[in-house]
Amino acid sequence: MSIPKDCLAKSLNVPSVKLLNYVGIDKAKDFANKFNINFDESDNGHSLALGGMTKGLNFKTLTNCYQCFANGGNYIPISFVKEIRTEDDKILYKHNETGKQVIKSSTAYLLSDMLKESVKSGTCKKLNLGKYDICAKTGTVGVANNENNENSDVWSLSYTPQNTLCVWLGSTNNKNCLPSSITGSGVPSTMAQNFYKKVSLSKEKFDRPNSVIEQEINYLEYKNNQKLLLCSENTPDRYKTKGLFAIDNQPKEISNMFENIDDFKINVKKISENQVEIFFDAKNYLKYEIIRKDDDNKKVLSIIENKNETINFIDSDLKKGNLYVYFVEAKLIKENLTKTSNEIKILLV
Repeated sequence: MSIPKDCLAKSLNVPSVKLLNYVGIDKAKDFANKFNINFDESDNGHSLALGGMTKGLNFKTLTNCYQCFANGGNYIPISFVKEIRTEDDKILYKHNETGKQVIKSSTAYLLSDMLKESVKSGTCKKLNLGKYDICAKTGTVGVANNENNENSDVWSLSYTPQNTLCVWLGSTNNKNCLPSSITGSGVPSTMAQNFYKKVSLSKEKFDRPNSVIEQEINYLEYKNNQKLLLCSENTPDRYKTKGLFAIDNQPKEISNMFENIDDFKINVKKISENQVEIFFDAKNYLKYEIIRKDDDNKKVLSIIENKNETINFIDSDLKKGNLYVYFVEAKLIKENLTKTSNEIKILLV
């Protein structure tokens, strides 16, 4: 199961469509209107999640959106003119830099944290320069029904604590298009990389607002059960993962996965005159010992760890005419909690 940060970093389409379907198209469009994104009457399909709009967006609108994320959710439309003054220094015009808060500071920071992952491990790796926080997203638009699989538009949108950059290459008429080898993660990202190599910043990192906190999450609960639950004191370190959350939307329930062990059963069957097979379902957070008893002797046949599957173990060290007893002990790897399975006796005749 991919986490949302990975989905965005790798530009996965299916999660985007599923998210739009969950939120609802009308609600999503209302939210986009806050960023002065306007829609055609026919823009009512799930392709909106992938930028499928009748008229699309221009440079300025897109840059304004990403600049809003960089500004902590404060929407300040960009302007090519900062101010106009007379000869005697009287201000005739000054660009409004106050703006308006259109999303929470926590939302903006969490989005930035996700977009930083795109630079670290996703489609924007070329911007992973190590100097400072760079958040980025690429985009590639293919031409419909094009026999050469050409692209009409390729984008690289990025921002730091002090700069917002939009790079676009493409065709204005869908005739002189780009070859399929040119994508958003290619040439546009290289052009952005060249810019960031030359620019200098006095502020290198985004400040995390008080509205965002870090919590330790039980990764197995998320992976296996799709639940965001806090770690208990008994959670092994390897099953802990840290996540950022808005303080008003943080997980509060604590996982009890490592507080007890569920009952489980084993099965044993004879497969030859000196072989038996033991099988049971294992959980990857438990350690299992397959045990055999005969004539009051007890032997651990195998130790199973890190398996989340059906275990099939064959015991071949047997003698015809003997009675054997098999059982399995399950143990929490970090604690001394143990649970023993049912016992099964088998006589080899």
